[in-house]
Amino acid sequence: MRAIAIHIPLAKEYLFEVRMRRVLLLLLTVCALGYIYFVSTSILYVIARKDAHTHIAQTESAIATLESEYFTLSSAISVEEATNFGLVPVSQKNFVTRTSVHASAKDAALTGL
Repeated sequence: MRAIAIHIPLAKEYLFEVRMRRVLLLLLTVCALGYIYFVSTSILYVIARKDAHTHIAQTESAIATLESEYFTLSSAISVEEATNFGLVPVSQKNFVTRTSVHASAKDAALTGL
């Protein structure tokens, strides 16, 4: 006796299901790659932030050193040394002020501008 093989498909795969599986796999791949990109980018930004803070601290230290040198040098200048450099005291001080555009000529005359 001969055995006859009967093939009965348990499920039929439709074209819509094939396309939907491809779309879902593509969407899952894009989401996974996006996740990896954003996590790695945030890690790089944290590292860059730490480097920036280190650079800021070094710059602030350099500024503090320059300020201390400035105060040391400025306290060493006396009136006698200033006259040796050719500086003289000012007898009349004139200050510049800025009036508003809307100020009238009368207001400017009263204030002496």
